Amino acid sequence: MDSNDKTIYNDEIDVLLPVYKSNKIFLKESIKSLLNQNIKVRIFCILNGMNKIENNRYINFLKEFNCHILISPNKGIAASLNYAIPYTRSNYIARQDDDDISHPDRFLIQKNYLDNHNCDVVGTNIKILDINGNIVGKKQFPNTDIACKRQLIYKTCFCHPSTMMRREFLLKNQYPDLPSEDYALWIKALKNSIYNNLKKELYFYRRSDGQYSNQKFVTYLYFQSSIKLMNRVSNNFWEKIINVSLLFIYFIFYVIKRRRIDFKTRLI
Repeated sequence: MDSNDKTIYNDEIDVLLPVYKSNKIFLKESIKSLLNQNIKVRIFCILNGMNKIENNRYINFLKEFNCHILISPNKGIAASLNYAIPYTRSNYIARQDDDDISHPDRFLIQKNYLDNHNCDVVGTNIKILDINGNIVGKKQFPNTDIACKRQLIYKTCFCHPSTMMRREFLLKNQYPDLPSEDYALWIKALKNSIYNNLKKELYFYRRSDGQYSNQKFVTYLYFQSSIKLMNRVSNNFWEKIINVSLLFIYFIFYVIKRRRIDFKTRLI
């Protein structure tokens, strides 16, 4: 596959799916949900962070699917996603994780939304699966640009793998090499971008036992990414101090809010 090919397709969706020591049963389910979409898709499986033997195992496994296989020379999800973007040929690029499932109408609905709205990134509400595929919860995300950007003050406004983005957005704004790379990207690009989420639950997010679901740790990553990003984009010393101070205040309020919720939950 040639990254210099300039042909762009309007009636297809390109999907970026990083693969790192993936559970092959879940990976198969994930890819099948992409192949069952009600619109033509091109799946880019990006192998990253594995040795040659492991890569060959996944290459052989993926042969039964109609996937484009890329081997990222760099480790980490941000580097692998950035490596794959130049190979895409659709106006719209979607994300998916290797153990999650998309509703058959997901890409068609997201594409129609982007075709008819001034929006750069659109996500969806999600249903949460346990390791056995049972639905154990739901999660809603803000569904206006203003609400998305307000939420970015203290946490992400998207379920990252549920998003579809304009290709030009990703060409202009690559993933920063920071903790919680998606959150860092949304902050980096928010000034000149429009965000939204669809109210429909079109993505099934698998929460596995080995995945960190520790909210305090995730919040810390958001906080760390925000500070590093603000320091990168600002050259003025006092502006940096003000930005970090405001962010710290919001962070403290968020932690207090989470503790109150946890305390009420324990009382119930």
